[in-house]
Amino acid sequence: MCIRDREILAQKEEIVRQQAKVKEVFEELTDSIKTAQRIQQSFLPPDEEIKKYLPDHFVLYLPKDIVSGDFYWLHVKYDKIYIAAVDCTGHGVAGAFMSIIGGNLLKQIVIENPTHNAGEILQQLSAELISTLHQDSGKESSNDGSMDMSLCIIDIDENLIHFAGANNPLYIIRNAEIVQIQCDKRSIGLQKNAKPFTFSNTVLEIQPTDKYYLFSDGFASQFGGENGEQKLKFTRFRELLLKTAELTFAQQKTTIHRELKAWQGITEQTDDIMLLGFSVPLKDDEDW
Repeated sequence: MCIRDREILAQKEEIVRQQAKVKEVFEELTDSIKTAQRIQQSFLPPDEEIKKYLPDHFVLYLPKDIVSGDFYWLHVKYDKIYIAAVDCTGHGVAGAFMSIIGGNLLKQIVIENPTHNAGEILQQLSAELISTLHQDSGKESSNDGSMDMSLCIIDIDENLIHFAGANNPLYIIRNAEIVQIQCDKRSIGLQKNAKPFTFSNTVLEIQPTDKYYLFSDGFASQFGGENGEQKLKFTRFRELLLKTAELTFAQQKTTIHRELKAWQGITEQTDDIMLLGFSVPLKDDEDW
């Protein structure tokens, strides 16, 4: 074998070694992320727990990657049900870290704070997030990390819902129409060059036939359509909610997911996607 042939053989062997090394690193990384997925899923409220307090509901939860920057959250305190949909900065591992931080802060605030003013909770969450991430330290990198969210506090005794939204509204389907409860155009966390801000609280009377929807923007952001280059957008999203509103919540979930996949086609998922739908039982319907 000539010198040139030996060099070529050595190069091929090195390529094979490097490919094996890359494969090993990839598999280790994938295993690690799948472990993180199991941890994140254990952090989300089980469907059985949600069903205990909101019997008629569905959760459509579709991470873009293995783990997600979107999360949904439930807490029950006395006669009040706290339910939220939260969209953290980014997706994948970075978003998942933010979801754990956000969920823990939210739980701590609700346990320690007796208020049922949703705006005050968002206000406190924003302050706690800024402090936790040292976003007010003056360092440029400390500005990373924010959340958009919608929070409902369902007051069973008073037959009221207290709502606050950070960039994410609440949709209510009532009398075959969508009522949009406006959110504040502000994220949770530090906003560059922003003036002092207070999140608002909207109080709504619960109607027995109302259906409520909390969501991240991932659904409306999904590309697809005939050429795969159109965003689904909120207009189509609302049309789909109205189209399926008379179905059971389980049927809504199936139909909405199917319509989303049909729109998406072969296009890659654009962002994490999360949608919660529920109705509120009358107090007589549950043993509180």
